[in-house]
Amino acid sequence: MLTKIVTAPFALLASAFGGGEELGYVEFAAGSATPSAEQTKRIDTLAKALSDRPALKLDIIGRVDPSVDTEGARKAKLDAKLRAAKVQQVVRGGGESVDPAKVTITEHERPALIAAVYAEEKIPDKPRNFIGIAKTVPAPEMETLIVTNLAVTPEDLRALANQRATVVRNRLETEGKISRERLFLVEPKLTAEGIKDQGAKTRVDFSLK
Repeated sequence: MLTKIVTAPFALLASAFGGGEELGYVEFAAGSATPSAEQTKRIDTLAKALSDRPALKLDIIGRVDPSVDTEGARKAKLDAKLRAAKVQQVVRGGGESVDPAKVTITEHERPALIAAVYAEEKIPDKPRNFIGIAKTVPAPEMETLIVTNLAVTPEDLRALANQRATVVRNRLETEGKISRERLFLVEPKLTAEGIKDQGAKTRVDFSLK
């Protein structure tokens, strides 16, 4: 049985849990390293399978697809700036500082926060009036200008791929109780080349050994 698991690994693991889940990879939204509830369930199912088979070890390969992750990463950077701007406003108003990653932004708050970020960003093509002062423009236009001018480097994409892999490993280790000695982060893949299934290209792949 162990030989079958190694030669046809994830199909057999999935069949042990009803055959309904693809366990060979976990998908992420473009630019994100936070798995959805559905994908988190997939990680947890994989953890149960590994727990039942202590001889197995797992390679975890973070991936990015630059064609979609680049734009997604820009939007993620904007969201981080908006959350930081909200924290600054709360602190200036006498409130306590909080972790920006835990801040939520309502649709009502978003236009004012976009304007606050826009005012601080050094954007070369900001619309200006005849004396050179930046003009007030609608929030969607400000958002487009901010996102367009946010740089995403190859190093950023590599970091995103590694972050995805780390998030998955940590979930398997802490929630799934799989020892770190069985979980290996390997060199990330920074293109979508070689993916032949119909799953998202923004993902973490697994390999059993």
